Amino acid sequence: MPEEWSPDRLRSLWQSGVEPQGLPSAEDVRRRARAFERRLRWRNLQEYVAAALVAGVFTYVAFVAEGTILLRLGCALCVGGILYVAVHLYRHGSPQAEDPAVATTDYAACYRRELERQRDLLRGVWRWYLGPLVPGMVLFMISVPLEAPIGPRRWPLWIAAIAGAGFAGLVFLAVARLNQVAVRRIEREIETLRVGEEA
Repeated sequence: MPEEWSPDRLRSLWQSGVEPQGLPSAEDVRRRARAFERRLRWRNLQEYVAAALVAGVFTYVAFVAEGTILLRLGCALCVGGILYVAVHLYRHGSPQAEDPAVATTDYAACYRRELERQRDLLRGVWRWYLGPLVPGMVLFMISVPLEAPIGPRRWPLWIAAIAGAGFAGLVFLAVARLNQVAVRRIEREIETLRVGEEA
């Protein structure tokens, strides 16, 4: 192994803030961590606003618009799923506050742990984000054709429900795909930090 790539040499460079051949400096790690925290706060704010708006729409449909018992139950399940998602995101997806007392050499490890938290959160998107919305969405979509009078006007309602479910399924798949892309991006950042910590 060349002398410039020996573990002691790399560790010394890392701790001194010098960036050898693509390894991030300590200041660069701090800058990335702060930018990542800002993105997380902005993402969460968007999610909370969207959750409030969608929950408001379903609440309006349930209590104001004329609807069947199944429609109202579907709306209630949707609101419950949305509230679960928002609370889970708040508890598990809020960025942890930066500790100014953390030494520069330990900051990369703190940043890596935050990246790992967010990666694990996004990996489970079907379990905590999309899954809780499915029961309410399904019941909401099929409630109208289920309780409509039997006759020729009922079939267009079923077609609309199936088309709506198909569209919702495509949106869910797109959301899951985007989250997997984000997982891979976070894993690349984790690997960069791991190389620096091992150096």
